[in-house]
Amino acid sequence: MGEYLGKGRVDPLIGLERGDEGKGKIALYLVQFYPVIARFNGGANAGHEVTLNGKRVTLHQNPESVIYSIIHPEEEKLGIIGNSSLFDPVLWRQESDGLRNEHGIVITPETLAIGENAYVVMPHHKLRDALSEGTTEDKQGTTRKGMRYAAADQAAHKEGHAILMRHDLKKLGQTARQGLEEYNAIASMHGVEPVDLEHELDSWLSMVEESHAADYIKDVDDIVQKRLRANENILAVGGQGWLLDVNRGMVPFTSSSNTGVAGVLSGLGVGPKQVGNIRGVAKVFPTHVGGGPFLSKIEDRKIAEIIIYGPGAEIGKTTGRERQPGWLDLPVLRSGIRHNNVDELVLTKLDIAYIVRDLGGLATMPVITTYVNSEGQELRYAPSHVLKLEGCTTRSIEASLPESDVSKVRRRENLDEASQRLLELISKETGTPIELISNGPELDQIITY
Repeated sequence: MGEYLGKGRVDPLIGLERGDEGKGKIALYLVQFYPVIARFNGGANAGHEVTLNGKRVTLHQNPESVIYSIIHPEEEKLGIIGNSSLFDPVLWRQESDGLRNEHGIVITPETLAIGENAYVVMPHHKLRDALSEGTTEDKQGTTRKGMRYAAADQAAHKEGHAILMRHDLKKLGQTARQGLEEYNAIASMHGVEPVDLEHELDSWLSMVEESHAADYIKDVDDIVQKRLRANENILAVGGQGWLLDVNRGMVPFTSSSNTGVAGVLSGLGVGPKQVGNIRGVAKVFPTHVGGGPFLSKIEDRKIAEIIIYGPGAEIGKTTGRERQPGWLDLPVLRSGIRHNNVDELVLTKLDIAYIVRDLGGLATMPVITTYVNSEGQELRYAPSHVLKLEGCTTRSIEASLPESDVSKVRRRENLDEASQRLLELISKETGTPIELISNGPELDQIITY
């Protein structure tokens, strides 16, 4: 028998599409039920936005627990940035200072722990990212936050883990110096002016020290296990969507981390038996940014603009890029549900479906049920490599859009019949019950059972 004796569980909250599913709001709603909230993967490339009393608050690296502190200051929650994260101390300090100055949110070493083995994003990572996206053919539509190059250095065993910020900043500086030297050589090959290495390095090391991130570096694995042994449950929140998983997503157009349950295990140092209820988040109209195919893309520009520029505000919180909306894609949902053993669905932006009906004049919308590949084979699950998507077409059925404004509904039984039929279709086709429905940006706009 194993050593684990506690009854606490880690409950993952993962995105089932291409990211931007609304995980931030759902995580903030669920914080009330958990003493510990952990961001298990990703980095500054993530953008979780929530709306409180009409005011938008955006998180990139900090977990949702920090926002909960201004809703219920009497309840102390612990936030965690996990060991599988790619941590940018400079952007984290800017984010944390912004939260304090704009919203009165104070983050302390008592309320946030950063994993010792999170890998540090250094100057050369972002420089290489910008170089690849701007001057070479190696473009993937990244956020230019340096994620893929930080992950590449980590995989190459270059010393750059967060623990060095606390115990050996000089060694971290040596890794950054080597990276800047390599960048300058590559930049020269592409006709780009090299950076002033000494200035860049000294400036970055000063900002790392001034960030005081070192005070937050802790043994996250030990914290997690002690909390679980004390019978406390932990909410584990993903930074990106399932289709961006580095191994099982839409390869090669992915992020640089495991975005599903596998990322929870490595990011928080837990075993499979310690995983509890797995929630998957999907929105009615999935969106896409960056490179790669998007089979469910909405070609009708009028409908697309209603989704992008209306209350749904489909503009990237990290990049400012316009997101391309698509029709609901069941093969994508089935894939994420199957690979992550999702127990319950959370559906977001049902209110936008009504707006599309009201302003776009649509009574129904196509829901993608299967793909058909170039050989005529019907695919119920989305493939995990773009090569398998070449030549694919889609098959769909018409699904009803909400007949009335659903934004003020709080119980599922009070939804109109058209909305009920849409929810039943999604549950039936995915074989997964819907636990929660988001019907607006505000925290209290949640439909429960």
